[in-house]
Amino acid sequence: MRLLVLALFTFALLVAPAVLWADEPPTKPADKKGDEAQPADEKPDEKPATTETAPDLSPPAVAYRDIRNLPRTMPYAERMAKTKANANAYLDAWAKSGREAKAGERQYIGLIQQTAERWADAAASFATTCADAAVPASLRHNAAVSEARLYQNAKAREAVGEDHVNAALARLRKHAETMKADTEAPMRGGIEASLASVLDATGRKQEATDLRIAMAKRDPLMTARVYRSLIWGLMGDTHTMDGYEAMRKKAEPLMAMLKEQQAKAVTLREEKLAEAVATLKENNPDALDENDKLKNRDRRSHSPLERVVANNQRQVSSAKGMLTRIEGMSKPMGMLGTPVPEWTLEHAFGPTKTMADLKGKVVVMDFWATWCPWCIRSFPAIRDLMEELGDKGLVFVGVTASASSVYTQRYDLDDDLKDKAAEGERPKPAARLVRGGAMPDGETTFGPEEYKAKELEVITQFIANHEMTWPVVMIDKAEPGPKYALGGWPHAVVVDRAGRVRYFKSGALLLDRKEAFEKFKKVLVDLLAEKAP
Repeated sequence: MRLLVLALFTFALLVAPAVLWADEPPTKPADKKGDEAQPADEKPDEKPATTETAPDLSPPAVAYRDIRNLPRTMPYAERMAKTKANANAYLDAWAKSGREAKAGERQYIGLIQQTAERWADAAASFATTCADAAVPASLRHNAAVSEARLYQNAKAREAVGEDHVNAALARLRKHAETMKADTEAPMRGGIEASLASVLDATGRKQEATDLRIAMAKRDPLMTARVYRSLIWGLMGDTHTMDGYEAMRKKAEPLMAMLKEQQAKAVTLREEKLAEAVATLKENNPDALDENDKLKNRDRRSHSPLERVVANNQRQVSSAKGMLTRIEGMSKPMGMLGTPVPEWTLEHAFGPTKTMADLKGKVVVMDFWATWCPWCIRSFPAIRDLMEELGDKGLVFVGVTASASSVYTQRYDLDDDLKDKAAEGERPKPAARLVRGGAMPDGETTFGPEEYKAKELEVITQFIANHEMTWPVVMIDKAEPGPKYALGGWPHAVVVDRAGRVRYFKSGALLLDRKEAFEKFKKVLVDLLAEKAP
């Protein structure tokens, strides 16, 4: 018995500090049935981890994990409200306990304060952690990233005030500049990327552009993080016919720099891969084939050295793919002001079959897919724009393509379909219905033609469920990228009354991102004011 007690005491001394000082809070993987942590207001089967001075209070790192870990089956708005309530309840209990946060705990207290929307308190917690020399460097850097991301939120900026935000941005930039070029470069990039987003949000676009360019020039591995903002930002500066040529000239040197730096990033990744392969060959030469590929394709059973090789192989592949994307960014630039390509129709869900059917209208080609949550999150904004501008000549066309997986049921995202569930029924996330010609039960299979019929049936149901009252077309799946410069879903191509491409929007269109929404709306209003040919 004494040995058991001694062992438990030793375990507590060794493990508890490790959890407290971890760079990221520990997580509990869900089982196949969707095991979820219980909400804070329900009685768990076991008491949470305790502290010395507050026996009923979980350590902040554990509490932050539990506060976030609500069931994903819970409707989005309800889950967000519950998360906020749980965060506030924990902070109130923490205040009543009289306990002072230790250096390593303050970062997690800040994250909980952010979740509770106590913006000023969260900003103070992050800033204090970042400035505390007693805190491990990794936690100080995490706190800097958290504070930089905090100011991307308009409510947070409003709560702390413009002067505070400006002072914080200057302080965080200085902190980033002190970080080591070799071991801490990714963390520095994370801080500066977030700062650039804040600068964009506060109208300091040129500063944001300069910072992103400096990041890419300093560290080739940062190129992938900044190229989209730099290039799409340039394309979003103008939607006038006169402005396109000036934009293209401005983009040429920037594109050349990004290509050069990303090529260097590919070389760096390949060098890391070569080192990993050499180490594996030295320790286990039979693990690789004649092309230096891993024989064992099961990632779950990889040895540590095999895992390093596999990770580096993925990074090389990703870096090469990113270089191809950057080179392909000249495609949308060249399309601006030119006639929109006609698609190859596979199926029309409505009367619209060609772009010619919409001649004289301002058309937004909205590329979406059943498997894309951010596409569905854009639907409320589409409805609002159609309601306001539809009678002035605006038309949205939902453009999708055949996929290996299609989804059905409802998405509970933002306010889309929130009221569409039957009485007493909880809206559910979309479920995969068809994948590669096999039903989920693994028993019912069907050939390509049967799959296509089922896919069309599911999309028809999906359109009805989401009240997509605008035209929807399915086009050849090989066309979105080459013809319409699609680099990711969602994606929008705006076409003027003369049938020319006038604007691109990459990413979701969201009502709660007011500045971006109003900017896109202004483009449409301006194009609607132009006379039809």
